[in-house]
Amino acid sequence: MGSVTVNPVPDATLSALTDECESETTEQTLTANVTPSTLSGTGTWTGDISKKTETTAGFTPSIAKAGLHNITYSFISNDGCEMKQPATTSVNVFAMPNITISPSVSAICESGANSGDVTMKMTGTYSTTGTKMQTFAYSSSTLTGVDATTGTFNSNSQSEGNHTVSLMYTDANGCLGTAETTVKVN
Repeated sequence: MGSVTVNPVPDATLSALTDECESETTEQTLTANVTPSTLSGTGTWTGDISKKTETTAGFTPSIAKAGLHNITYSFISNDGCEMKQPATTSVNVFAMPNITISPSVSAICESGANSGDVTMKMTGTYSTTGTKMQTFAYSSSTLTGVDATTGTFNSNSQSEGNHTVSLMYTDANGCLGTAETTVKVN
């Protein structure tokens, strides 16, 4: 009497990927844990991912670009048995802040009636919802007394000329945006 071999149907789970900013160039490795672990076969990855081996793939946020990315994995054993359904995961790539800053006045006097505080206003596209605290870091290499959080400075006793004010802003997803503006002190 002949024997019949019943081959196992593979299954797989995927390791997690970390949500990152679009500027992140470090590749993350995604691993498919196929069971039973003794099976050999062919793994197929779909999505914004690059296959490394039959059970590993690489995901790079800067290549994938901003948005939600769905990744699917299927496996067929060398015995011809296929997973009942593919394993899936998803990862968010956060858009980078696209910001500008503008001063309350473009020119101000260093003293007298037309002198005083200059304030900064940030505009643009950026995330205010996320798990990280937003941070503002205003600076100027030629102005004194620039408030690092608001960008406000007083024109009294500043040197005459054009002055650059810079902002390094981190949004609620931890993504960095930068901007500069110029203020003339007369």
